[in-house]
Formats: sequence, C-alpha cells, structure tokens
Amino acid sequence: MIENYILKHKEIPVISFKLNTDSYEVEAINKIFEAERLPFGYRNGKETSYINQLNKWIDHRGISESRKDYEDTLYVTNAGSAKDLSVYSLGLNLTDHYWLHSEKHDYKWRDLNFFDNEFNDLVLKRIYPSDKDNDTSNIHPDFSVDGSLIKKWVYDVKDRILIKEGRSDNNQEPYNEAIASKIMKILSIDHVEYLLKTINNRKVSVCKCMVNSDTEFITASYIFDTQMNKNKNPYKQYIEICKKNGLADISGKLNEMIIMDFIMGNTDRHKRNFGIIRDANSLEWLYAAPLFDNGNSLFFDSTIRGSTKDNIDSYCKWFRESNYKKLEYIQYPEWYDFQKTKEVTDIIHAGLQKNKNISAEKIAKITRIAENRVKELDKVMRKLHA
Repeated sequence: MIENYILKHKEIPVISFKLNTDSYEVEAINKIFEAERLPFGYRNGKETSYINQLNKWIDHRGISESRKDYEDTLYVTNAGSAKDLSVYSLGLNLTDHYWLHSEKHDYKWRDLNFFDNEFNDLVLKRIYPSDKDNDTSNIHPDFSVDGSLIKKWVYDVKDRILIKEGRSDNNQEPYNEAIASKIMKILSIDHVEYLLKTINNRKVSVCKCMVNSDTEFITASYIFDTQMNKNKNPYKQYIEICKKNGLADISGKLNEMIIMDFIMGNTDRHKRNFGIIRDANSLEWLYAAPLFDNGNSLFFDSTIRGSTKDNIDSYCKWFRESNYKKLEYIQYPEWYDFQKTKEVTDIIHAGLQKNKNISAEKIAKITRIAENRVKELDKVMRKLHA
C-alpha cells in the first residue's frame, strides 16, 4: 500500500513523499518544503537523488543489524526489520529534531519528542499501529539509536541517560569510555563524560544526552555529503566549511580529537561520531560537538601481536586512516601540558585493572603501548613547539 508521509524538523514540514508500507521504500517525492532543512546532502533537483537519500536516511534511523539484541528487539516489537521499526516509531530520537509520520495522522512534535516528554522502558508489546487510535505508547528512543553496541535510553528526572554495554567477551568498551573521560578531563578537552556503572551485575558506561530541545547534533557525514569536494584534502576542507559557518576554533577541536584517537588507538572514529552542535530553531552552527564514543580503543577486541613498539599506530575510518599520520595535520595546541600527559598511562592502567575479564599480561602490554604513544606524542609536540 502507498501512503503519503512527511518528514518534519520539529513542527516544520521539510519534505513529503510516497512510502510503500509493505516494503518501507520511498517511491516518489511529493513536495520539498524547505530544502535547507533536509537531513541529507542532495540539492540538485533530481527526484531519484532525493528518493535514494531519503531511503538511506530512513535505513540509518533504525537500530543496527550488527547489534546483539537486533533480532530480540524486532521480535518483541513485531517489526520485520530495522526500517520497519524506524517508520513505526516515527524516526524520533535523542540526537536531532527530525521525525516522520503518515500524513493521515495529526501528530504534534510537542506531544511526542523525547526532549520534552517522559518515556517509559521498552514495552514488550507490538508498536504502533495498535488496536487503539493514535496509540504512541511504544515509541521509544531505543528504536533509533545508532551503533552496534546494545544501548538503552532511560529518563531520569530532568536528564536523558544513555547506557551502553560492551560487545566483546571482556566487556572492555565501557571501561575504555570511562578511561577516555578521565584523560580528557585532565587535558581540559571538551567531552561527553562517561561513568562506569554496574547494572544487572554487568559493567556499563552511562552518559547524559549532549543536546536538548533547542540544540541538535549534526554529523560530519552530513557536512561531508552536503559541502565537501571529494578531490580536496578533507581535513582542511572540513575546517574551511566550519569556519564559513561561524566556527572559528574548529581546527583546535579537531586536533583534540586526533590526539585522543592516537593515545587511545581508537578504531571507530567514523563520520557519524563527530560533528557540530546546531541551534535546532535557527539552524545556526554553535560549536564543535564534545568528543564522545571512545569505546573501540585500547585493543578492546584484539590480541596484541609483536613488540609493544610495533603497536603504536592504529587505524580508524574517516580519512587518512592511520591515527599516527593524522598527527601531521595538527599545529601545537596551547593546552598541551607535558606534565599532565605523564598521568595518561596511570589512568589507562588503573582503569583497565578494574576489569577482571582482562588478563594482567594484556593490561601490562596495553599500558606499555600507551606509554610509547605518549612519548611519541611528546616528541611530535616538541617539534611543533620549537
């Protein structure tokens, strides 16, 4: 069956389209209301481009198929796929202010969004459409959270709290998040603070939502797709684009991320886990998003092979994959403190020791590698400072 759907930004209609509710594929574009508010990059006027990008956007709105609880979530919600789940739950999330619904329903942002309204735990019954008209009891931010780790949003008085488990048997990712937070705190790097908690006898990381009813996170992927020239240096281009949009200090923030990814050996810095914070009303770019998502680090899922010196470098996903090579881009950061970086190794060692699933031998190796990385980083900084 074909239904008319509308994608909105808060209460503002952005684009209306025809959706096949059997396959959940966008089949045609009805009208573009505000092109500047589209959550994807195409502005060339070709309908096929808008259809493809809108389908891609809806696909990414649902939970990842790589999540351990993917099949269970589909089962308890009676959804056939992540895309079904995305559409059923109106695409609502706690990252930005976009959402979608059938035009036959007169839903209001103020009544449904997760920034201003409470939400309950995941309800183990089928989600909308239900036996009751306008039943939205099963709309929940858990249905649209990105990434492959099991994650859960909880409502805590005024805060929205994200809980993340680890993926691997040693459950190292939550410990890494807490470690990275402590390192960034002593280095005075703006970041989302992750704390280590025990829930149901399992260690998890918890953090507060970094945006609210007036702000939203815009990914670097969106920035790359909308304004990047693929033939130019992506690092320099990203900085230029951000500066054009009023973010004068973006290079410093990008350098902080490069330094942290090198120290931690982050293998998961892709274009959807860094970006900018935007005013959700005026669309003004406000500041670089605080650093987050550092769990896939410190050899969390791999065996350390060769000497510790051989493991100084690591590889991530956004551009020029070597984390060591990215150090070539940065200029000397005035905040860099050669005394404080000496504390990094101790923080990593103490943080990993809390995890009883990691052998003492592996912890010792990771600590030595971290020490070598800090020494190498200090060398780079001294050359830049000379």
